[in-house]
Amino acid sequence: MAWPARSSRSRPATCWAARRRPGWLARGLPDRAGDGHPQQLRRAAAFGVKGYAANALAFLNFRLDLFILSAAVGAAAVGHLSVAVAVTTLMWLLPQALSDVLFPRIAALSAVEGRDSEEVRAFVEAKSLRHAVLVIACGTVVLAGALLFLVVPVFTEKFRPAIELGLILLPGVALLGVGQILSATIVGRGKPIYSLYSALIVTPLTVALYLVLVPSLGAQGAALVKSASFTLSFALGVFFYRRVTGSVALSLFVPTRDELRDLRALAPQIRAWAAGVRRRRVARR
Repeated sequence: MAWPARSSRSRPATCWAARRRPGWLARGLPDRAGDGHPQQLRRAAAFGVKGYAANALAFLNFRLDLFILSAAVGAAAVGHLSVAVAVTTLMWLLPQALSDVLFPRIAALSAVEGRDSEEVRAFVEAKSLRHAVLVIACGTVVLAGALLFLVVPVFTEKFRPAIELGLILLPGVALLGVGQILSATIVGRGKPIYSLYSALIVTPLTVALYLVLVPSLGAQGAALVKSASFTLSFALGVFFYRRVTGSVALSLFVPTRDELRDLRALAPQIRAWAAGVRRRRVARR
């Protein structure tokens, strides 16, 4: 499964997550460098091109509706949908950061043979999925409130239609946020081809639905298709995750008290990071 290309706004969160990763995410990592074999570059290129092709298709899938909507309805509808997308996709910031940190961890653990490494890998994957579900569940509530109570005061009454569009998008955006963690696990286990398969399935269907529904339903049609596209991507992510790992238990998607304790333990680190940022800003003045 692939997702739209990331913007620069996710990089601070990603960098902070990489520096402050919790102990469960770093558990069992091998301490070794690459072997420097001349064929490594060819292997890396063959591995990476599948993911980049999937991301290119996902980007087309993510943006094409705006062009169709502009041609079929007009600029006002594009503005309403753009605001709805901008607000709801804020939910992806933390899952993107987590997937950036998770991918190399899973890859490193997959490179180590032995039952212990497999158990650690399963543990890290489960914790990552549960943390993502917990964060996304909270984010969905927060963003629903932001749509209902902040869009009109911030963007004026002219953008009230963005509220309905955002609420249509929220379920698909939430599911795709979890799908990002599934995708990081699948690619980390050495199967980037499944991301390409997913994009090859989702993109043509999405484009066809855009062409059918956007001219007749306008921005609502575009939001419905986009949300359905995200949902299908998540469903394919679950299917391919099961194919790679052998099973998908419902418990993987249900946070426990351990995840709540993890978040509470992370709070002091967040405060220390924020204090360090403030000190550096003061020092620059």
